Amino acid sequence: MRSAARLLLIIPLALLIAFGAGGFFLTLATAFSPALAKLAIGAVGALGDVIFGLAFEGEDPAPLALAAGWQGLKLAFAILVAPVLVTAIATELFRQPGALLQMTLTGLLAAAFPAAIIGLNRLPTGAEAQVLAAFFLTGAVTGWVYWLIAGRGAAPPAARAVSVPPASAGS
Repeated sequence: MRSAARLLLIIPLALLIAFGAGGFFLTLATAFSPALAKLAIGAVGALGDVIFGLAFEGEDPAPLALAAGWQGLKLAFAILVAPVLVTAIATELFRQPGALLQMTLTGLLAAAFPAAIIGLNRLPTGAEAQVLAAFFLTGAVTGWVYWLIAGRGAAPPAARAVSVPPASAGS
């Protein structure tokens, strides 16, 4: 019964709360990371300029706005949802409920997925490294929150029974 409740209730709830915690942390990181703030504000500002420019010229900005929204959702999924989901599945399958493992894997994936989406195939610049570090920390926080809710109570792999020979009684 405990296993079914864990799979059906605790893990999905932990994932939802972790997604929200990651989003909150990423918002805070934007306030403390100049590179991340410049990226976020610059992207929103540029998109607003283009959309309002199209509207002033009499063109329909809806297709561009929908495409930009779709790209934003893909990026949010790559930073907040996919890393913790992949890590949670892996740690549950291999019964490795450690907090450090959960945080590290989720953080690495949270930095790697967006880099793969944009096709970053070179060493990042200083500002790009700062943004990727913020994504890593966001993933680490997301993984930690998931672990706090669902991973802490998970059963670690069963310890192998070690047989100890009985002590001799006659010596």
